[in-house]
Amino acid sequence: MEDKIDSELILGELLKEESVRLRYWIHGGSIGQYTKSYERWKRTRNIVRYFLEESNRVKGRLHIIDIGCGNGLYTWLFKDILGSRDSEIFGIDISEARIHLARRMQSRFGVRNVSFLVGDAAAGIELPAGWADIVFCGEVIEHIAEPMKCLREVYRVLKPDGTVIITTPNKNNPVLRMSRLCGAFYKQPRERVSDLEEKDPAVFDRHVSVKGLKEWTGVFNQSGFKVGSVRRGSLFCGGSRYDRFPLFFGFILILEAILDRTPFAAAITENLTFKLHKIQT
Repeated sequence: MEDKIDSELILGELLKEESVRLRYWIHGGSIGQYTKSYERWKRTRNIVRYFLEESNRVKGRLHIIDIGCGNGLYTWLFKDILGSRDSEIFGIDISEARIHLARRMQSRFGVRNVSFLVGDAAAGIELPAGWADIVFCGEVIEHIAEPMKCLREVYRVLKPDGTVIITTPNKNNPVLRMSRLCGAFYKQPRERVSDLEEKDPAVFDRHVSVKGLKEWTGVFNQSGFKVGSVRRGSLFCGGSRYDRFPLFFGFILILEAILDRTPFAAAITENLTFKLHKIQT
């Protein structure tokens, strides 16, 4: 009986979170917005490319950790990419409600060798040292006040030749800086979204550690990692303010293709995807 009550409380909390998030995305987010869809597609493409590179490099059974897995979106994506390959994946998230939902989905579809844990990576990951071949940390590190704690724990659980894939917003994108200065794309009022954030601030994870390419590189090096490579995301974060300018978006797509092939253009982006390698001391 106690388990049933706990499940009902967790699902009730999850429903509350999702309802607030849904209203947020309707008012100022990504539903029906092609520029936002492009931004997310490009970030996911970067993640998949890195994941394929590293998973193909590893021989034998593959061990993966998805930090900040939420409901398990990327956990399921990685499992789908691997198909029948021998692997074990752990999804970790601080939200008990989201982990509960991910476990329900796993049970519903009968997926094997995937586990979900409630936990805070900055406080410690409940896995042995040197366990993981690949750790994925997508849009998480900017929400951690002391990212070094999380990175040191990731370093601990990685194998000697392990890899970390990290995505995070880029604080120093010059295109966004210019658009803020001219105010051309920031005129849309956001009072309705702000009201929602004030009512349920816990649902809207705050960005407390947003940094640029050079800053993150320094943090990663201090944590014992070497930046293997960096992929740039979209020039802008997408959304309704950009959807109003289809010709501008067409020009951006051409510029994106040029920048993707231009050396030293990694920092000209709204989002960075890092591939890090563990350095042995």
